[in-house]
Amino acid sequence: MYDNRLLILLKKIIAMPQMHYWELGLKMNEPTNVLMQDLATLNELLAKNDFPTVSVDPEKYTVPKSLIAMEDALQKVFASPQIYLDEEERMYMLYLYTFIRKDFISNFHYQDLLKVSKNTTLADIKRLRCKLSEYGTTLEYQRSRGYFLEGNEADKRRMAFHSISQLLRHASGNWALNYIAEDWQETIDLEPVIRIIKAYANEHNMHYVEERIRDSLYLILYTRIRVARVQGHLTFTEKQQGVLSASPLWELAEKVYRHLFKDFEIQGEKEEIGFIVMLFLGTIEGKWESSEDEALKKITMAIISEMERIAVVSFERKEELFRNLYLHLVPAYYRILFGIELDNVLTEMIQAKHKRLFILVKRALKPLEEYAEGAMTDDEIAYFTIHFGGEIEGQINKQSTYRAAVICPSGISSSLILLSELRQMFGNISWIDGHNLESFYDLDSKEYDLVFSTVYVESAKPVFIVNPMMNAESKRHLIRAVLDAFPVDSYLGPDLNALIAIIKKHAKIENEGALRNELSMTLNPTDAYGRRYTPMLKDLLVADTIQFADQCADWEQAIRFAGNPLLENDTISSDYIVAMINKVKEFGPFIDLGKGVAIPHARPEEGVNRIGMSMLRLKEPVNLLGDEAHAVDTIICIAAIDNKTHLKALSELTGILSSEDKLSELKAATTSKEIINMFSEGEKVNG
Repeated sequence: MYDNRLLILLKKIIAMPQMHYWELGLKMNEPTNVLMQDLATLNELLAKNDFPTVSVDPEKYTVPKSLIAMEDALQKVFASPQIYLDEEERMYMLYLYTFIRKDFISNFHYQDLLKVSKNTTLADIKRLRCKLSEYGTTLEYQRSRGYFLEGNEADKRRMAFHSISQLLRHASGNWALNYIAEDWQETIDLEPVIRIIKAYANEHNMHYVEERIRDSLYLILYTRIRVARVQGHLTFTEKQQGVLSASPLWELAEKVYRHLFKDFEIQGEKEEIGFIVMLFLGTIEGKWESSEDEALKKITMAIISEMERIAVVSFERKEELFRNLYLHLVPAYYRILFGIELDNVLTEMIQAKHKRLFILVKRALKPLEEYAEGAMTDDEIAYFTIHFGGEIEGQINKQSTYRAAVICPSGISSSLILLSELRQMFGNISWIDGHNLESFYDLDSKEYDLVFSTVYVESAKPVFIVNPMMNAESKRHLIRAVLDAFPVDSYLGPDLNALIAIIKKHAKIENEGALRNELSMTLNPTDAYGRRYTPMLKDLLVADTIQFADQCADWEQAIRFAGNPLLENDTISSDYIVAMINKVKEFGPFIDLGKGVAIPHARPEEGVNRIGMSMLRLKEPVNLLGDEAHAVDTIICIAAIDNKTHLKALSELTGILSSEDKLSELKAATTSKEIINMFSEGEKVNG
């Protein structure tokens, strides 16, 4: 029985046939000594099955071309029915086996499929039934019918899509999906359909992410097997039907349908073509004309504007942000509209490390949810958080010494994940947007000094193999390798020059270069906010910056009064107060958050000396621009020094303002102490 880890290793080294061990460690997230042992085991298995072996030397490995040419044969040998399957893989295989069932299924059939005991199968069935409850579907058993699925056809297909996506995360995923079909005397061949899609994509200048289209094609092919027995159960809402029939992708979906279903008599032909359109709409990052274009462009701008407003940030590269955000938003809209799930393996990490930004992005995405008439999953929100987080990081790190090309063929979102990680690690590098292999090879090598890539590439410039997400050890290896090749202060963190200057005042430095490198390694940040000072709400809104008043003459006086504590403690200059007022005159009452709360602010360069906040509570509200629809009685001035440092405090404030009880408590307070106590309680809850 083979370990799945060897399959993963085999796939990685075939894809990247020559590499230093530390680079392979980055890709595998494994220590070098473990990888060396695994390579030795792999070579034993290769030799045992009469395959060429991998060349191994003290620093790197090399995969012979003769072994690469045998990849298909290797998959068959190493992915045998004796392969080890974990409980998650078994659960999803059971579901898909039942999803396409052609005959009676008993516990014995499940045992035979998975090569496990009766008790193991019963445990897997119990686990599957629990999972199916999330999809409104049940696994039933009748003596006359055996095991079968009960529920809405659309929900069953959603679960099938999820099962396929999860299996394909494992090294044995392709084998598993083919193995299940073969057990029902069916074959799965993606290539003819991929050729149809590629031809259409080339003709219409359309881009798609291969791994996502692969998930969809497996589902379509599994559905093809299923509809021979189950037909005519798909339904769409009026809005969904209108979107599907008007889509330019209907032509492509019809070509795919005609190819796959030519031997079938299908009752719900239109619905099945619509189903294919639905999958493609949520998968393809295309540039085509559709009736939704203008509406989705407006929503994209609305989201950016809302993010600037509620997060008190200003995006300088707004056109670029719009372009990248729009390309992701279009398929995201269709996924929300049709209830298609997009898995994001980084969601939990993003929610933990970028918690405050995640909350703000979730709020800013409301226009998209309203238009799509559906709720966004945390996985979707996490991808948008990456977009905005990458932009915020990019604006902070402006100085650059070298230019780096980033290659990530897995789509816009994965590219942004990788860029976000790299920006945190290397502050003096400028970044060329993510490329696929084709666009990278079109680049003039004069445009970049080094390359970061998730796949093996050939280049005259230094190439560093990376993962979109790296652990602390992987980051240290990568930083050391980059610093060895480019010995500059490329690390982003505390100011190395300042640290060196302090050390020189108190000690003699024998090797400044070595010291710089060691400091870079030691101070490597492990979170998205680096080691910067990120104050809590209680650090900014203190007794001296919280005021109460009965009334003000008008909204301008109210902003001046609210900002006065910041002026007195030299947090801002008088220019900043003028700028806050002028922003309202220029852009309208955008500072109005609703429920009587306003957050006036301006750009950091318009008079901010350091980060700060102040609050004014009024008994009598003032009307912004004289409009009663924008009456406010709580004014919170924010002085931000960049797009990031204030986010922790702001997200705490947003949590209070979004809670009816907390907001009522805030407005009922009559002393600064009461308000400060609220902030302390909020910190305990959020912490």
